[in-house]
Amino acid sequence: SHGSHVSGTIAANTTSNNDVYSANGVAPDVDLYGYRVLGPGGRGTSDSVLNGIDQAVKDDMDVINLSLGANINDPLY
Repeated sequence: SHGSHVSGTIAANTTSNNDVYSANGVAPDVDLYGYRVLGPGGRGTSDSVLNGIDQAVKDDMDVINLSLGANINDPLY
């Protein structure tokens, strides 16, 4: 859904197939990391969010995007 769409926009890396071409993402060679900082129903604390940001900084991420709070508890959502 939303996360897959954003990830594809950023990191899609396609090849041609019989003269059919698909667009690459804006950074097709990027490494993507995901940090789940909220629990079921999008609930959590500011500390959890800040800890996720801190971890991304420790992991030397160049860009951090936050998409917080969903009332669906699905790890793929």
